[in-house]
Amino acid sequence: MSVVLRSNMPYRGALADLPPLNAPMPADAAWYADFLNDLFITTAVRGTDPTQMFNFSAMRERYLRNAAGGYTLAAAAAAVRSEYNASGQKLGLLVEGGSNQLLPAAMRTDLSQATATGLAVATGAAPDQVWDRWYSLTPTGDAGHDLRFASEAAVAASHRRTFAIELKSAGHRFVQLSSGMPGEATDFANFDVVNKLVTLNGGGVTFAGVLPTAEGCICYIQYSSAIAGIEAPTVSLIASAASARQEAAAASALGPVQARLPKLWTNATMTRVAPRSPLPVNASVLSDRLNLAAPFIVTDYTIALRARCSPWLNTWQPVLFALASGQSATTGVSLRATTAGNLALVSRVSNTISVLHEFSRVLQPSEIVTAAFSVASDGTLRLVMGSETYEGMVPQAVGAQPFVLSSPVEMEAFDGHLQRAIGWTHAKTIAQMQALLSEGV
Repeated sequence: MSVVLRSNMPYRGALADLPPLNAPMPADAAWYADFLNDLFITTAVRGTDPTQMFNFSAMRERYLRNAAGGYTLAAAAAAVRSEYNASGQKLGLLVEGGSNQLLPAAMRTDLSQATATGLAVATGAAPDQVWDRWYSLTPTGDAGHDLRFASEAAVAASHRRTFAIELKSAGHRFVQLSSGMPGEATDFANFDVVNKLVTLNGGGVTFAGVLPTAEGCICYIQYSSAIAGIEAPTVSLIASAASARQEAAAASALGPVQARLPKLWTNATMTRVAPRSPLPVNASVLSDRLNLAAPFIVTDYTIALRARCSPWLNTWQPVLFALASGQSATTGVSLRATTAGNLALVSRVSNTISVLHEFSRVLQPSEIVTAAFSVASDGTLRLVMGSETYEGMVPQAVGAQPFVLSSPVEMEAFDGHLQRAIGWTHAKTIAQMQALLSEGV
């Protein structure tokens, strides 16, 4: 609600009808963070600064999609890191889990650094920002037409890998992504970058996907090679939707394609869940850590949150919240996805993990998820996720620091966008939190 005063006319309505200064924060709340509308409220301050209630010190450098369809580089520890989809809709604050970036920094922004075979790589017009630059891949000769990216480190056998790159047609439709590992003849997928479709999955690919962008589409594959070694993930121009891995083709049958911002990453465990956002990050980074600022860390509290899941099909092991005594703690509690994909309340004591409660809930791609939890000074932890609830004595929660969509543990964080979070300095009951979520966060 807002009041618009026109000209210099004074407001003549009843003062009692005006919204309070802390609207739309609930009257009994201590803080309110709305990353969709850039509105952040405490009992003392109302403004556009989220650092009033969150510590962003562990947030890593990220490339974000902006409202214009290009990319913005958010520096490490930046509090302003809002991201948008292809239609310019604001998604919220980007939060990503840890990953090992295996492509040299130059190859992430300068595709002419990659090794081209049967391709001419031309640098496109200089944009305002180097990461917005497109590179044209034009076929030459009548053999294979491949662009291979050098990775920085060897990857062990049977580790899960994901390769992604943004592509668009400049006269040709069909492109193939593959691992570039010798001896792996089936770890590839074919894409139609005009219609933004996956046209063929090789047998060695766990899955492949396409995410439309304002100018093209991000194509990605996930696979697991039985062979250890240094990868050379490859983009190939192919003649048809059904071409075999890096199949030779006459240059006259092909045309140019444009590409930018490739990414390669790996994870040691093979589970059913999907890859992270394909936008570049630094080498060997931890997960983003979004923890509550010191003034709001109290003995009794309640937090409600609203987040948008990644479109990448329920990413690795997303954490909705974690409670720990510090940023390097090995003891605490977290609500996270198990390897089966369902959510579970997990206790960690000196890095020994046990499940306190399993939920039937499985997060879905691009789902808007809401949850609320409260902690009392006696160790009572209450949690509401849709129609499912938990209440129990959890000693690890006493005096713990809340991490929203993140965790103090390396490689554990949500992949998606925080849209809204609200905090109270008292512990609400299950019934009160159910009523709160039914009203909408």
